[in-house]
Amino acid sequence: MRDYALPTLRDRVSLKNGSVSLPFGIGSLAWEVDPTERKVAWSLYVELVTRIAVQPLEVKL
Repeated sequence: MRDYALPTLRDRVSLKNGSVSLPFGIGSLAWEVDPTERKVAWSLYVELVTRIAVQPLEVKL
């Protein structure tokens, strides 16, 4: 019996190129994303979106 796993979001989304442009024509940067960078970026994303705050934020009015 085979175990078929559903694809995760990481498996369905594939980023090949990246680019960033600065405002006012200051400059821009473009690069090709390799598998290692993609894996690190996904790990960082998961770490940030699943983070749980342990210190309450007090609002002083």
